[in-house]
Amino acid sequence: MKPKFKHDCMSCEYLATISVTGIDIPPRKNCTYDLYFCPAPKSGYPTIVARFGNEDSEYLSGTEFATFNPIIAFGFIAAKRLNKDLGHYKNLINK
Repeated sequence: MKPKFKHDCMSCEYLATISVTGIDIPPRKNCTYDLYFCPAPKSGYPTIVARFGNEDSEYLSGTEFATFNPIIAFGFIAAKRLNKDLGHYKNLINK
């Protein structure tokens, strides 16, 4: 599978593309997301990126949101199952 949207971070590793329909998850009710694992963002902590468009601002990110945002949680679980280094977030959600 290939990403649907452009993403220019050379550190990010593409995980999957998912489509969500029928539930209202910001920013849109029905949306497609490209999920990435970023081991070295500017914050210094590994994170999950969920891109939903080609514009620079069209993304969600933040591993700390995995406990209440189902899109970030899905990316987190995918990264964890692929044994990505999630740093101090590694036990945020158990498999």
